[in-house]
Parts: sequence; C-alpha cells; structure tokens
Amino acid sequence: SAAENKKTSDKSAEVPPLLLRVLSDVDQNFASISTADELSRRHFVSSSTLGRLFSKYLSVSPKSYLEAKKLSASVQCLKNGCSVTEAASKAGFPDCSNYIRLFKSRFGVTPKRFAERYQKN
Repeated sequence: SAAENKKTSDKSAEVPPLLLRVLSDVDQNFASISTADELSRRHFVSSSTLGRLFSKYLSVSPKSYLEAKKLSASVQCLKNGCSVTEAASKAGFPDCSNYIRLFKSRFGVTPKRFAERYQKN
C-alpha cells in the first residue's frame, strides 16, 4: 500500500546526516580505522552518541559494523587469491591472530580453510 511505501522511504530519509557521513567514511576508509573510538573522534561525536545512532538505525554497534566491513573486504581478498596475512593487512587488521580468531568466530572456519575451499570450487 501507499502508506507502507511511505514508511520505508521515510526510514531512509530520517537517517541523520552525521550517520550517513560516518557510514560513508567507514565504506571508504575501513582499513585505516582501527576502533569505534577512532570513528567517534574523526566525526567529533561522543562514543555513546555514535553507539545510539548505530543501534537505532542499524541495530548494530559501531565496532561490529566496522568489523563486518573489514571481514567482508578480507573475504573478497581471499577469494581473489590473497594469502591470509595479506587479506588481514589489506582489510585493516594489524594483528593476524586476532583477525583469524574473529574470522573463525564469524564464519565458523579459519580464513585459510575458507580460501582453500573457495579455490577448489
């Protein structure tokens, strides 16, 4: 119905410009942003305000959003034949063992195993 369509378009229209700027920043610079606190500082907003915005509009924490972006980039890199170390580095994970742990907890498999499976297919 028209009312339902209006609701969905309103949802995107009401996303605050600040959040749109932060999301755009993450999309473009995720590899160089290490923490959610750094994201707050880059946009001159408190961590709690940023957390509330992410929670309200995306139902996820800034930290989780940033991690998901990095993991997603690392997956693309692994699919393109990068080594695990290279994928971690390009996606902005300074610590390879932390990256492997996070990858495994998110996807249930190590990046190396993921890459091996992907290259067989």
